[in-house]
Amino acid sequence: MPRGDLLPDRIAGCLAAARGAELMAALGLPAPPRRDPRPAENLMQYRCWAIADALLRTYLRHGARLTAWEWGEALKRGDLDPLDASFDYQTSIEVLREGMHPRLTGMYAALTPGGLPLAPVVGLYNLGDSEQAFLDAYDLASVVQRDRGVEGPAVLAAAIAEAACADATVESVVEAIKTALLDCDQDLRRSCLFALGKGARLATQNEDDLEAAREALASIDPAMDWQRCELHPNCLEAALVVFVASAGDLTRAARLLPLVPTYAGMTGFVVGALCGALTGLRALPASVQDPRNTPARRAEKFADLITARFAQEKQTVTVLTSLSKPKKTVEGQEPLLFNKIFGSTLAGALGNSMGSIVECLHYRDIEREYGVIDTVLDPGRLETEDDLQMALHISQAFIEKGGVATSHDLARIWMRDMVPERFFYCMRNAWDLIRLGHNPRFTGHTNFVTGSTLMCMQPVGFYNAGDPAKAFLDALDISYMYQRGLDVDCACTFAAAVAEAVRPGATVKSVCETALEYAPTRKMITFDQRHPDTIRKWLELALEIGFAAPDVFAVREPAYQKLLQYHAIDPLEFFCLTFAVFAASGGKLEQAVMGGTNIGRDADSISSLNGVLTGALHGWEAIPKRWRKLVGSQALSAFRAASQGMTDLVLNKKLPAMQAAQERIPR
Repeated sequence: MPRGDLLPDRIAGCLAAARGAELMAALGLPAPPRRDPRPAENLMQYRCWAIADALLRTYLRHGARLTAWEWGEALKRGDLDPLDASFDYQTSIEVLREGMHPRLTGMYAALTPGGLPLAPVVGLYNLGDSEQAFLDAYDLASVVQRDRGVEGPAVLAAAIAEAACADATVESVVEAIKTALLDCDQDLRRSCLFALGKGARLATQNEDDLEAAREALASIDPAMDWQRCELHPNCLEAALVVFVASAGDLTRAARLLPLVPTYAGMTGFVVGALCGALTGLRALPASVQDPRNTPARRAEKFADLITARFAQEKQTVTVLTSLSKPKKTVEGQEPLLFNKIFGSTLAGALGNSMGSIVECLHYRDIEREYGVIDTVLDPGRLETEDDLQMALHISQAFIEKGGVATSHDLARIWMRDMVPERFFYCMRNAWDLIRLGHNPRFTGHTNFVTGSTLMCMQPVGFYNAGDPAKAFLDALDISYMYQRGLDVDCACTFAAAVAEAVRPGATVKSVCETALEYAPTRKMITFDQRHPDTIRKWLELALEIGFAAPDVFAVREPAYQKLLQYHAIDPLEFFCLTFAVFAASGGKLEQAVMGGTNIGRDADSISSLNGVLTGALHGWEAIPKRWRKLVGSQALSAFRAASQGMTDLVLNKKLPAMQAAQERIPR
């Protein structure tokens, strides 16, 4: 996608103004004095740019959207010099090197504003998508912070994502902030709204009335100890007053910043980032425009990365536009996307109930007792199976959120709708922890591993139709709510495969290739010794078995010899068995579902996931009529409502937003 000069100008403006305002000297002002020559007492002074630059370099090295994992690896590797970092980063670096998962390192951190320096870079990468900027900043800041210490950076990232758009105004940035605050702690929401109001009133006053400005800044939080305000996680509030009062004009902001009591470095960084993103580099003081400055040098490469992101999203827009076209069926016309989502949901439910009656049996025992199972033997299971119910909960979380669902969104659905006694131990454990007040972002990190997320992650693939990369990443947070390890990796890979299967023109081969592309290559950590030692190598073995088999029944013997694990519900086992059967089925829905049922072991999930994939490929009309007739009206209504809700969300909200974002790129 071609770009003009304005995008790197906005990027450089945001980063250079943030750096310059932190130092103050670039604005013609003296730098805030160090109160104590001892490094331990300097805390966040002059640390913001070093942190932001380390994250920027991590984006450029990774070449795509970041998660807590990549940022944690960068910190562990030493990409941020610990001597350039504050206490919270130094602590996280230590515990990362001790072996803690990067999603957990900020879980009990002391609250500081240390996450705020990440926000400008995250916001710029997600230019035009404030919702995603909020989610990504929350994730990355959680490596060093918790609670309000991650929500503040998330709000700032959402604001930067709006401010850097070609048609952004102070008013549109304020609206983005208000929208982001809806997902925040009520105290943070109240204090930031108060700050925005203070700034708006100050903007109408005589700009020479500095005493009024001083009073406004001092009244933001009377409980704040201004002698240590660099430790306050919400110095964002002071920055919002200055930004709104200055109407995004860095020159006027420079007059207000010294009025922030005692310390203005972090506040200056935040204000500079907002003003610079809004105006671009050319509108800033000459001292900031120096092309030899690091921000200006990095801007061109970062602009290329953002342009590549928009090019990928343009392809997704094309896919979603194709999926919005009507498809004729025996029941009339419906969007192709609905046809595929409903087909996937219904086929998955049928497979789940068909396989549940022989769950954990050996395939030879199934042959001996049932022969070949080719229908649902107990239709009552269509409304009670846990795989199906959990998938419906995830769909409902997306629908009610009106966008990307997180662990917090799913937790609200669980607390309201879930009957924990109907679910397995690991899910009941997560439910208990959430009920007791634990953050749902972390409640799966110490659970025992089953396939509880792999069995139900298809709604994430539906929402991200045509975009497997985003499906993989969006599935992470939900999966970690009640699982960890292999189950998270397999669930995210499956979500990516579903996103491909929904794409018009997808084939068995393209779905399998997508799964291979996203299957992790890092060495697995398990209680036992497994060879091969990566998920991708196991998947390659499964697909080799599947594609070599003449039919789905011929898969069973070699699969039992090479793919079984210690537990039948081991996610790696039924992930591999699923794809072996899927490859052997040639994409034929009836064969895939029967193959999953008659293979035994975790037959309900294997059959269900095969129904999900083939239903997404072909739509609901590929389901045999004799199977469709088994579905009761209540269950059918629930499946249809969930499918329609996801379809409406994608086509009526997500697609228009993505189309609008394409028009807002600075060129």
